Amino acid sequence: MKAKITLHFYAKSTKANGTGLFPIYVRLTVDGKRFEYSTKKIIEPSK
Repeated sequence: MKAKITLHFYAKSTKANGTGLFPIYVRLTVDGKRFEYSTKKIIEPSK
């Protein structure tokens, strides 16, 4: 049995904090089912 797995890391601009930093989120897709969660890390928008 094979499963298609996709992993994306991205900065979520809609959840910017008070200092303008973006949280980093992970989207894991396994056979078309999505799971999204925060890494609890933040990044500057310029990066």
